[in-house]
Amino acid sequence: MQLSLIPTAFPLFLTLTSLASSSILLHVRQATLDLPNSLCAFNLDSTNDHTIDAQCDTGFAIVNSKVLLEECLTNTSGELSFLAHGGFSTTCNRCTLDSAALDFSCVCNDGNGKSIVSTINLNAINPNDSGIFLKDNGHIACRSPLS
Repeated sequence: MQLSLIPTAFPLFLTLTSLASSSILLHVRQATLDLPNSLCAFNLDSTNDHTIDAQCDTGFAIVNSKVLLEECLTNTSGELSFLAHGGFSTTCNRCTLDSAALDFSCVCNDGNGKSIVSTINLNAINPNDSGIFLKDNGHIACRSPLS
């Protein structure tokens, strides 16, 4: 009788095990969707002050990633703002980053020949905010409006 239970019990065990694993993976994936940016160390790329490097601790691994701010910021009359494919670097330079607050500052041309220091906070605090956020895979990304 015990021999006949093994063939039927073993597939049931595998099914339950894979269901439990899927449930755990789904829970882990959902839990990491809203990781705060405080789990990351941010710096401007040493060769390009328009790129942010991040080293993020997901709790499972340290993940290194970059965001090219050229793809999510624009300069409008000397003010930095979020815009997909904004191309701010053609009119802004000498950029700095306050990595604790995620305040990004540049000297930007206002279109009238003046140079203005403009600062924008890059931290996407709420799920649909524009700014830098941490994806569920531990990489950073930038969310910006299309227009």
